Amino acid sequence: MAEITENTKKILEVILNLKEGQVMSYRDVGALAGLPNGARQVSRILHSMSKKYELP
Repeated sequence: MAEITENTKKILEVILNLKEGQVMSYRDVGALAGLPNGARQVSRILHSMSKKYELP
């Protein structure tokens, strides 16, 4: 299995720190993770890692 990249770790941290009911665009999640053009990566992470990390 591939190792998690630093960018993925940053995005996961932002997602896991969202409060219940809080809404944020993929673009905003990427920006908070320090990746202003990271919306596609956020989408990929949510698609592929939601079950493993119990993501919203």
